[in-house]
Amino acid sequence: TILDNGTTYVFHIRQGVYFHNGDILTPQDVVYSLERSVIFDRAGGPSWMLAGPLFPMIDGQYVSTIVQVVANELGLSNPLNYTSLASLGIFATGTKNPLTDKYKQALVDTFNLLAKDFEIKGNDVIIHLPQPYAPFLYILAHGANWSEILDQKWASDHNAWDGLADDWWYYHNPVESADPLRSIENGTGPYELQYWTPGREMSFVRFDNYWGKPAPV
Repeated sequence: TILDNGTTYVFHIRQGVYFHNGDILTPQDVVYSLERSVIFDRAGGPSWMLAGPLFPMIDGQYVSTIVQVVANELGLSNPLNYTSLASLGIFATGTKNPLTDKYKQALVDTFNLLAKDFEIKGNDVIIHLPQPYAPFLYILAHGANWSEILDQKWASDHNAWDGLADDWWYYHNPVESADPLRSIENGTGPYELQYWTPGREMSFVRFDNYWGKPAPV
Protein backbone atom coordinates (compact mmCIF):
# COMPACT_ATOMS: atom_id res chain seq x y z
CA THR A 1 0.00 0.00 0.00
CA ILE A 2 1.43 3.40 -1.03
CA LEU A 3 0.30 6.50 0.88
CA ASP A 4 1.15 10.17 1.50
CA ASN A 5 1.93 11.13 -2.09
CA GLY A 6 4.42 8.31 -2.52
CA THR A 7 6.39 8.73 0.71
CA THR A 8 4.83 5.93 2.79
CA TYR A 9 4.99 2.26 1.81
CA VAL A 10 3.16 -0.36 3.88
CA PHE A 11 4.26 -3.97 3.37
CA HIS A 12 2.16 -6.76 4.84
CA ILE A 13 4.73 -9.42 5.72
CA ARG A 14 3.74 -12.99 4.95
CA GLN A 15 3.34 -15.11 8.07
CA GLY A 16 4.54 -18.68 8.52
CA VAL A 17 7.69 -18.25 6.43
CA TYR A 18 10.62 -20.34 7.62
CA PHE A 19 14.30 -19.73 7.10
CA HIS A 20 16.31 -22.79 6.17
CA ASN A 21 17.61 -23.12 9.75
CA GLY A 22 14.06 -23.28 11.11
CA ASP A 23 13.72 -19.67 12.30
CA ILE A 24 10.49 -17.80 11.47
CA LEU A 25 10.82 -14.69 9.28
CA THR A 26 9.70 -11.56 11.15
CA PRO A 27 9.11 -7.90 10.23
CA GLN A 28 12.28 -7.06 12.19
CA ASP A 29 14.26 -9.29 9.82
CA VAL A 30 12.94 -7.18 6.94
CA VAL A 31 13.99 -3.90 8.57
CA TYR A 32 17.39 -5.30 9.53
CA SER A 33 18.04 -6.57 6.01
CA LEU A 34 17.24 -3.27 4.29
CA GLU A 35 19.32 -1.31 6.80
CA ARG A 36 22.17 -3.76 6.34
CA SER A 37 22.05 -3.33 2.57
CA VAL A 38 22.60 0.41 3.02
CA ILE A 39 25.45 0.14 5.52
CA PHE A 40 27.13 -2.81 3.74
CA ASP A 41 27.84 -0.49 0.80
CA ARG A 42 30.47 -2.48 -1.05
CA ALA A 43 32.51 -0.22 -3.37
CA GLY A 44 30.98 -0.49 -6.83
CA GLY A 45 27.99 -2.35 -5.43
CA PRO A 46 24.24 -1.62 -5.58
CA SER A 47 23.71 0.00 -2.15
CA TRP A 48 23.23 3.40 -3.81
CA MET A 49 19.85 2.19 -5.08
CA LEU A 50 18.56 2.15 -1.50
CA ALA A 51 20.65 4.99 -0.06
CA GLY A 52 19.15 7.46 -2.55
CA PRO A 53 15.51 7.04 -1.55
CA LEU A 54 16.06 6.30 2.16
CA PHE A 55 18.21 9.32 3.09
CA PRO A 56 17.20 12.98 2.78
CA MET A 57 18.57 14.76 -0.26
CA ILE A 58 21.71 16.86 0.23
CA ASP A 59 22.10 20.11 -1.69
CA GLY A 60 19.11 19.13 -3.81
CA GLN A 61 20.63 15.81 -4.89
CA TYR A 62 20.04 12.20 -3.94
CA VAL A 63 22.91 10.66 -2.01
CA SER A 64 24.66 7.61 -3.43
CA THR A 65 26.30 6.29 -0.26
CA ILE A 66 25.87 6.48 3.50
CA VAL A 67 29.36 8.04 3.56
CA GLN A 68 27.97 11.28 2.14
CA VAL A 69 25.42 11.46 4.94
CA VAL A 70 28.19 11.04 7.54
CA ALA A 71 30.11 13.86 5.84
CA ASN A 72 27.03 16.05 6.01
CA GLU A 73 26.50 15.21 9.70
CA LEU A 74 30.11 16.27 10.33
CA GLY A 75 29.46 19.58 8.59
CA LEU A 76 32.08 18.99 5.90
CA SER A 77 31.90 21.14 2.79
CA ASN A 78 30.78 19.45 -0.43
CA PRO A 79 29.66 16.25 1.35
CA LEU A 80 28.62 14.64 -1.92
CA ASN A 81 32.28 14.48 -2.96
CA TYR A 82 33.04 11.79 -0.36
CA THR A 83 32.77 8.13 -1.33
CA SER A 84 34.62 6.25 1.44
CA LEU A 85 34.66 6.45 5.21
CA ALA A 86 38.46 6.42 5.15
CA SER A 87 38.45 9.67 3.18
CA LEU A 88 36.68 11.44 6.06
CA GLY A 89 39.76 11.22 8.30
CA ILE A 90 37.74 10.17 11.34
CA PHE A 91 39.41 6.84 12.13
CA ALA A 92 42.69 5.95 13.81
CA THR A 93 45.22 4.89 11.19
CA GLY A 94 44.63 1.38 9.90
CA THR A 95 41.45 0.91 11.94
CA LYS A 96 37.77 1.73 11.94
CA ASN A 97 37.95 3.14 15.47
CA PRO A 98 36.61 6.74 15.63
CA LEU A 99 39.23 9.20 16.83
CA THR A 100 36.81 11.31 18.89
CA ASP A 101 33.37 11.09 20.48
CA LYS A 102 32.21 13.72 17.98
CA TYR A 103 33.10 11.47 15.06
CA LYS A 104 31.42 8.47 16.67
CA GLN A 105 28.27 10.48 17.35
CA ALA A 106 28.11 11.57 13.69
CA LEU A 107 28.26 7.90 12.67
CA VAL A 108 25.51 6.97 15.14
CA ASP A 109 23.35 9.93 14.10
CA THR A 110 23.68 8.89 10.47
CA PHE A 111 22.38 5.42 11.23
CA ASN A 112 19.53 6.83 13.32
CA LEU A 113 18.54 8.98 10.35
CA LEU A 114 18.22 5.78 8.33
CA ALA A 115 16.48 3.85 11.10
CA LYS A 116 13.70 6.40 11.53
CA ASP A 117 12.48 5.54 8.01
CA PHE A 118 11.25 2.19 9.34
CA GLU A 119 8.26 1.40 11.52
CA ILE A 120 6.83 -1.96 12.55
CA LYS A 121 3.13 -2.29 13.37
CA GLY A 122 2.01 -5.83 14.06
CA ASN A 123 3.00 -7.80 11.00
CA ASP A 124 3.45 -4.72 8.80
CA VAL A 125 6.68 -2.97 7.87
CA ILE A 126 6.06 0.72 7.14
CA ILE A 127 8.73 2.66 5.29
CA HIS A 128 8.64 6.46 5.46
CA LEU A 129 10.70 8.01 2.68
CA PRO A 130 12.05 11.53 3.31
CA GLN A 131 10.98 12.45 -0.23
CA PRO A 132 9.01 10.69 -3.01
CA TYR A 133 11.08 8.29 -5.10
CA ALA A 134 9.13 6.80 -7.99
CA PRO A 135 11.42 3.79 -8.70
CA PHE A 136 11.46 2.64 -5.05
CA LEU A 137 9.04 -0.26 -5.38
CA TYR A 138 10.74 -1.45 -8.56
CA ILE A 139 14.12 -1.37 -6.81
CA LEU A 140 12.84 -3.48 -3.91
CA ALA A 141 11.15 -5.99 -6.21
CA HIS A 142 14.09 -6.38 -8.59
CA GLY A 143 15.47 -9.91 -8.71
CA ALA A 144 18.81 -9.12 -7.06
CA ASN A 145 20.28 -9.25 -3.59
CA TRP A 146 19.95 -5.70 -2.28
CA SER A 147 16.47 -6.40 -0.88
CA GLU A 148 16.90 -10.04 0.11
CA ILE A 149 15.67 -10.77 3.63
CA LEU A 150 18.16 -12.19 6.12
CA ASP A 151 17.56 -13.81 9.48
CA GLN A 152 18.96 -11.14 11.84
CA LYS A 153 19.77 -13.54 14.67
CA TRP A 154 21.44 -16.03 12.34
CA ALA A 155 23.46 -13.30 10.60
CA SER A 156 24.61 -11.83 13.91
CA ASP A 157 25.48 -15.29 15.25
CA HIS A 158 27.73 -15.72 12.18
CA ASN A 159 29.64 -12.47 12.91
CA ALA A 160 27.70 -10.24 10.52
CA TRP A 161 26.35 -6.85 11.65
CA ASP A 162 24.34 -7.13 14.87
CA GLY A 163 21.78 -4.45 13.97
CA LEU A 164 23.08 -1.84 16.42
CA ALA A 165 23.66 1.84 15.70
CA ASP A 166 26.98 2.11 17.50
CA ASP A 167 29.10 -0.28 15.45
CA TRP A 168 27.71 -0.35 11.89
CA TRP A 169 30.84 1.20 10.37
CA TYR A 170 32.88 -1.89 11.24
CA TYR A 171 30.71 -3.81 8.76
CA HIS A 172 30.83 -1.18 6.02
CA ASN A 173 32.45 -2.05 2.66
CA PRO A 174 34.08 -5.31 3.77
CA VAL A 175 36.76 -7.11 1.79
CA GLU A 176 34.83 -9.83 -0.03
CA SER A 177 36.91 -12.66 1.39
CA ALA A 178 36.31 -11.31 4.91
CA ASP A 179 32.52 -11.20 4.62
CA PRO A 180 31.30 -13.88 7.08
CA LEU A 181 28.17 -14.61 5.02
CA ARG A 182 29.95 -14.98 1.70
CA SER A 183 29.97 -18.78 1.51
CA ILE A 184 26.91 -19.71 3.59
CA GLU A 185 23.19 -19.15 3.21
CA ASN A 186 19.97 -19.18 5.22
CA GLY A 187 17.21 -18.07 2.91
CA THR A 188 13.52 -18.90 2.69
CA GLY A 189 13.36 -20.29 -0.85
CA PRO A 190 12.27 -23.74 -2.08
CA TYR A 191 15.87 -25.02 -2.17
CA GLU A 192 18.65 -24.72 0.38
CA LEU A 193 22.37 -24.87 -0.26
CA GLN A 194 23.79 -28.31 0.56
CA TYR A 195 27.39 -27.53 -0.33
CA TRP A 196 29.47 -25.28 -2.56
CA THR A 197 32.84 -26.13 -4.06
CA PRO A 198 34.02 -22.76 -5.48
CA GLY A 199 34.73 -22.90 -9.18
CA ARG A 200 33.37 -26.44 -9.49
CA GLU A 201 29.83 -27.07 -8.32
CA MET A 202 26.96 -26.12 -6.07
CA SER A 203 24.43 -28.59 -4.67
CA PHE A 204 20.93 -27.69 -3.52
CA VAL A 205 18.32 -29.80 -1.75
CA ARG A 206 14.56 -29.29 -1.51
CA PHE A 207 13.45 -27.31 1.56
CA ASP A 208 10.42 -29.10 2.96
CA ASN A 209 9.27 -26.15 5.11
CA TYR A 210 9.02 -23.78 2.14
CA TRP A 211 5.93 -21.58 2.51
CA GLY A 212 4.77 -22.14 -1.10
CA LYS A 213 4.28 -25.29 -3.16
CA PRO A 214 6.95 -27.97 -2.63
CA ALA A 215 9.87 -27.85 -5.05
CA PRO A 216 9.41 -30.33 -7.91
CA VAL A 217 12.78 -32.06 -7.39
